[in-house]
Amino acid sequence: MDLLSVKRLIKNEDGYTLELHINQELSEFAKDFDTISKAENKTLENAVRDFVQENFSGLKIKSVKVVLGSLLIASIPFADIEASASANNMQSYNQATEIYTVKSGDTLYKIANKYGITATQLKSQNGLATTMIYPGQQLEIPKQRVYTVKTGDTLFIIANKFQTSINQIKVLNQLTTDMIYPGQQLKVPNQISNQNEENITQAQQRVYTVKSGDTINKIASNYNMSAAQLKKYNRLATTMIYPGQTIHIPDKELIDIVNSLPYDVLSLNDRGENVKIVQKAFNRLNYVLSEDGVYDKGTQAVVKDFQSKYGDIANDGIYGSKTRAYLQDALLTDHIIVENPDSLLVLVNKNNALPKDYVPQDLTVPNVNFPFQEYDSKKLMRKDAATALEEMFWEAKRENINLYAVSGYRSYDRQNEIFASKVIRSGMESAGQFSAKPGESEHQTGLAMDLTSPSVNYGLSQQFGETKEGQWIKKNAHKFGFIIRYQKGKESITGYQFEPWHVRYVGKNAAQVIAEQNSPYI
Repeated sequence: MDLLSVKRLIKNEDGYTLELHINQELSEFAKDFDTISKAENKTLENAVRDFVQENFSGLKIKSVKVVLGSLLIASIPFADIEASASANNMQSYNQATEIYTVKSGDTLYKIANKYGITATQLKSQNGLATTMIYPGQQLEIPKQRVYTVKTGDTLFIIANKFQTSINQIKVLNQLTTDMIYPGQQLKVPNQISNQNEENITQAQQRVYTVKSGDTINKIASNYNMSAAQLKKYNRLATTMIYPGQTIHIPDKELIDIVNSLPYDVLSLNDRGENVKIVQKAFNRLNYVLSEDGVYDKGTQAVVKDFQSKYGDIANDGIYGSKTRAYLQDALLTDHIIVENPDSLLVLVNKNNALPKDYVPQDLTVPNVNFPFQEYDSKKLMRKDAATALEEMFWEAKRENINLYAVSGYRSYDRQNEIFASKVIRSGMESAGQFSAKPGESEHQTGLAMDLTSPSVNYGLSQQFGETKEGQWIKKNAHKFGFIIRYQKGKESITGYQFEPWHVRYVGKNAAQVIAEQNSPYI
C-alpha cells in the first residue's frame, strides 16, 4: 500500500495543481508533525517531491495539496519548477532581489529575521500560500539598501519611512540599543511592491486611536463593519469611547469573511463559493480544511465539532442560521493581537495573541540540564528568563532537587503544526484544553519553559506536581521571577488544564505579588 495516492489533478492556465491523499493507515503523524511515518525517514515535503518526480515527470506542477481524509495537511508551492527539472536550475529574478537557497533546519521566520524582513513579506515576495519550505528551495529575498542617518532621525522615523520595524533594523545592523548618529549608514530592507504592501496591510490587525468627534458607528463604517461587530471585537460593553482610546480593527480578510458568511443552509455534498467561504471561516479558527468548495465529510465533521460547544444548537453537521451566528461571534472574539509582545509582563492567552511574525530578539540557550544533548530551538529562552532559570536550577541542585528543562521557545509556525495535529486527533474543543492556538502560546514569548525530572521519566505529566521536584518549584519558583502559569483549580479561569511543569518568567516583583495573592496571571 502506497503512502501517497492521487486525489485529482487540476489544470490551470499556467500549469497543474496536484491533490494527494496521504494514507492514514501508513501515516502515523509524530507528535509535533516532524515526520510522516516511522517507516519513512524523510520530511513530508521531500516525500511529496519524490512522488511527483516519479509519477508526473514532464508536467508543470504549480502546487501540491496533501490531504488526510478531507483535512488539508500541507500546501507545497512548486513556483513554476517543472517536476522533471533539476532543483538547481536557476530562473531569472527581479534585479531588486537576491536568491537564498533553503538549508536543512531553516524556517521562513529564521530566514526573514536574517534579512531584516517579516515572514509575511517573504511569503508575499515568493507567492507562498503557507510557511512550509524545504531544503534546496530557492527564495527571492528583497535586496537591502543603505540609508545614511540624518540629523533628527530616530529608528522609529526610519522604520516608518521604509515600512519596516525598529527590531528588524536593529537585527539587520546588529544594533544593541536605539542610539544612532548623523552620518551612520544603516541597512534597510528593500520596499516590496505596492500590491504586496496592500496584501500585507490587509493581513494585519490595525489599531485606531480615537479622535475628538469620533463615534463607534463612524469608526466601524470606515472599516466596513457594523458598530455591534466593532464592539464585540474590542469587548466593549457600551458605545462610549473617548479621545486617545485605542480601538483594535480586525484585518480586512477577517472582516470580509464575517460579512460574507452565507445565510443558506449547507450540508453534505453541497458545492460552491458559499461552502468555500464557510471552510475559510473555520480555518481562521485554526481548523484545517481544504478550501475547495466541497461540503464533504471532513467539512461536516468540523461543523459538528464546532456545534458541540453550544447547547442550543443541533449537533448535526449542517450549517444554518444558528451556526452562522455562533461562527460570526467566534471569529470576532477569537483573540486580539497584543501591542507589547516584548514586555516581560505581556499577557498571552486565549483572548490576547502574539503577532504571527513575532520572534524575540534576545533568545539564548540557558546553561541548565536538558534530557537531550543536541541543539534544538526549543532550548531557547529570552536572556533575562534564561539567566533566572540558571539561578533557579543552581539553587535546586544545591538542595538536591534534580530538574531538567524540556521545551522553551516555540515559533508561531511550530505551534500551528502542533495545534493542527491535536485538532485532527481530538477535535477543536478537546485540543483547546491542553494545547494553545498559534499566537496564543506563551512559548512564543521566549519567557516560558516546561520542566521535568527523572522521577516522571523526563515526561510532562500532572504527576510532576506531586514529586519533590514539582513541590519545590511550587514553593520556590517566585523567588527567581517565575510563576506556575496554569494552576490546579484555576482551569475555568486560565482555560487550560493544570500544568505543574509550565513556568513563565514575569520578573521577581510581579512573581512575588502573584504568589502572595495565589492568583492566576490572566
